[in-house]
Amino acid sequence: MRRVEITPGQQFGVFTVIREASRSGEKRMVHCRCSCGNTRIVRLGSLRSGHTQSCGECGYLSYKGKKKSVSAWSKEHKINESTLRSRLKNMSLKEALEKK
Repeated sequence: MRRVEITPGQQFGVFTVIREASRSGEKRMVHCRCSCGNTRIVRLGSLRSGHTQSCGECGYLSYKGKKKSVSAWSKEHKINESTLRSRLKNMSLKEALEKK
């Protein structure tokens, strides 16, 4: 099988390749930056196939030192999730959670 060439800056969905990382057994690994700013080392095959699509933390929002999903914030503050998502389009998480 022919070796797939990757270059820094190459895009795979939300990931941007930073550099090739050391191998994990026989699997090629790539150091990438997600669009949210997090960095991850992922299998090249998983990136190319679309199996790995994000860092897993993209949907999390920070407030008062806690990092949770929109769903978790809505449950904690007893707000309908769709209402919270709608509020987040034009206000910060703090404003959206404190609005009555």
